[in-house]
Amino acid sequence: MSENKLKLHMALEVIHRLDIAQESRPLADAELLLRKGLKRQVLGYAVVERSRKRQASRITNLKEGDANTRFFHLKANARRRKNHIQRLQVNGGWAITHEEKAILINDHFTEVMSTPPEATLDFNWDLLNIPRYNLNHLEESFSEEEVRQAILQLPSEKAPGPDGFTGIFFKH
Repeated sequence: MSENKLKLHMALEVIHRLDIAQESRPLADAELLLRKGLKRQVLGYAVVERSRKRQASRITNLKEGDANTRFFHLKANARRRKNHIQRLQVNGGWAITHEEKAILINDHFTEVMSTPPEATLDFNWDLLNIPRYNLNHLEESFSEEEVRQAILQLPSEKAPGPDGFTGIFFKH
């Protein structure tokens, strides 16, 4: 067993024993710190190991995939099969040919994206007892002074909208 795996095994064993001890009594501060540090080391080791395995799989893929080998063709065909729709169920039957599947998919999305039917039910808003507010003042025009005050309150170096113009542009 390698040194790192031995350390990992020992850390996991200590964490396990501290977890068992915690079920019967509260852990001391030193024990909590030890457990926290060991868990951090175990998680760090797991991240490194996951990264190492990912990198090793990429190297294998590059070595064996670039040589136009059986491995490469298996990977390419598996990807194609995974991304290919073999058949679609429709009204108890199956659409198998490309044309049948295309028509079925087109019909489905045409229906989904079309204008929805008009609603036949509506809320009785009066029964909900929602207070009514007079919002007519929202339609009134702003005075020139209100607009000027709003512009002067803009931060000079920031753009308030997606057009990219900063507050200093509007102030000038």
